[in-house]
Order: sequence, then C-alpha cells, then structure tokens
Amino acid sequence: MELASARPSCTGHPGVDAQGPCLSCGRWACDVCALPAVAGLLCPLCASERMPWEDRARLGFWRGFTRTLVGSMFTPDDLFGRLRGRGRVAPALGYSLLTHLIGASSAVLVAVSSVSTGLGLGGTGISSADRAVSALMLLGIVSLLWVAMDVLLALLVHGVLAILGEAQASIGTSIRAICYGAGPGVLYATLVLPALCIPQAWALVSSMQAIRLAHRTTLGRAITAVVVPTAACTIAMFTAVKLLAPLVQAVKQ
Repeated sequence: MELASARPSCTGHPGVDAQGPCLSCGRWACDVCALPAVAGLLCPLCASERMPWEDRARLGFWRGFTRTLVGSMFTPDDLFGRLRGRGRVAPALGYSLLTHLIGASSAVLVAVSSVSTGLGLGGTGISSADRAVSALMLLGIVSLLWVAMDVLLALLVHGVLAILGEAQASIGTSIRAICYGAGPGVLYATLVLPALCIPQAWALVSSMQAIRLAHRTTLGRAITAVVVPTAACTIAMFTAVKLLAPLVQAVKQ
C-alpha cells in the first residue's frame, strides 16, 4: 500500500501540519500562523516587516494605501525600515501609479475644463463625454510618465550609491524605496501646495529617508544619492522643454 507523503511542519509550531510556505522567506506556516497575502500567505515575522500596501489583502485596499502614505509622511523611520526585508517591485509600482493618479487628478480636471488651457481640450465646442475621455487619457499618460520617472530616478540613485560604495541593497529595493518615498506627491491634488513646493520638498525628504533606511547608509550619503540625480533630471527636463518650445509653436501655427 502506498503511504501518503507527510506535509511539512509549521516552523513556529513543530509537529503541526503547515498550510503552505511564506511568500517572502519560504518558512512553512500552519493555519494559526499563516496570514493571507495577495498571492499566497505570509508567516507572522514577514507580515510584521511588510509594507502596509503590500499587505493590503489582509488590511484592505484603502487601509493599506493610507497606512503606507501616512507612514511615509509622518513616521518614515518605522515604515521605511521594513524595506530591508524582501519584497516585490510590482506592488511598489502600483502604489506609485495610484499616488500619481490622485496627485494629478485636479490639475488634469482644470486642464480639460479651461477654455484657455492651450491643450485643445477646453472650449465650448467639446462635449462633456469627450472631455471626460480626454481627462482620463491625459491622467493615465501623465501618471505613467511619473512612474517611469520614479523608476529612472531609482536607477540613478542606485548608481550614485554604488559609486559611493553604499549600495547595500538590490536595485529592486531602490525602486521600492523611491516609489514609496514619492507618496507625498498626492499633495499635488490640492493645486495650492505645489506652488509653495511643499509636495516636491516633502517627497524629496521622504525619498531620502527611504534610501537611507533601505541601504543602511548615512543621511548625508542618502541626500547626495537622491539630490544629485534629481537636480540632473530637473535641469535636463527644463532644457528639453526650452529646446522643444519653438518646435511646438511652429506645429501650432
């Protein structure tokens, strides 16, 4: 008679059959220990070290989002210390996209409703349905571009850290740090605060803290790693806009 293979035992409760392996560390957990995750389960230790957004299957979508956002803005030491654990890049990119969708929403709404926007989206001859479609398309494009900028910044930051000999974590961790650190960008939705550079400064400081804790480096090295690429990207962007302005004007004429 063929004997059934024994199931692995729970790491925390030896002798108790495990429900499955932890998605993060691979430790086996039983029904009592296992906590639900997006695509499996987590052991208690990894769940305690997990970013709230990455634990939204248990916390709930908006609770996971708000806990991550509030943590990035007010308790960065507690939140970003969790970046030292293992984690996937995809959830961080999703979080970045959501923050940029919220942040850009009011500016896009103004752009499509203003007659003098210059984008060809306003005016009395455009129906409400067309404006709604234009708004959604513009919002999606702008948000995806900002996510791409987050990834580019993360790669540049990681490069600077590598040059300084301070890259103690993977490139994926750097991407996660910048994506979660950019959370204060939701303040762009207020329309007033961006003029005071509050979202920009807050996101910059938050990103510095995220990089510092993720790579276990000094604050000075983290500032250097974030500020140098940010300044370079900003200069490059303004230069490109200035060079392309005559071409855009010629196309309009």
